[in-house]
Amino acid sequence: SLAFSGFPTAYARTFVTPRDYVASAGTGGDDTTAVAAAMASDLPMYIDRAYIISAAVTHSTSAAKRVYGNGPSTSRITMTNATQDGLVKTGGGSLTVESISVTTSINKTAGAAVKTSGTYKDIIRDCHIFGPSTSLKLFVGIDINGLIPCVENNYILTCTNTGLRINNTASGEGSEGIVS
Repeated sequence: SLAFSGFPTAYARTFVTPRDYVASAGTGGDDTTAVAAAMASDLPMYIDRAYIISAAVTHSTSAAKRVYGNGPSTSRITMTNATQDGLVKTGGGSLTVESISVTTSINKTAGAAVKTSGTYKDIIRDCHIFGPSTSLKLFVGIDINGLIPCVENNYILTCTNTGLRINNTASGEGSEGIVS
């Protein structure tokens, strides 16, 4: 008989999750360190369940980064600090955020759920960016400072300041992105 002896040694994972970095997902603990470590990985980050962050999680390397989930109702990042940003790209390689939700457990007085800057085209697609109630609002949903990326099919709701803020600082580049 043949028995399964595991994956061959050449097998390579195609993504990481915050759980790979000892996230406390689902227990109410702060997962900021684990989510940040997964963001810093060379592999795409799969948001496989709900995670809690109390500080911004930043992508700043020159490599492209993909953060994706299994749909906004399952794959969620919740911010717990009134002034923090959520997922941030600071001039590194492009950032793709797909099929997740970013929300808050506190009424936000500053910060954005997703914030990008730089000269690479970013993609924010099929996400729910929202404050869960009129008493728990985001400050800014998506904040773009640089080239206009592809921002499509997002559900942005309950923000104190604005749902989508675009500050295109690159002359002549504004017509290249998609906002729908």
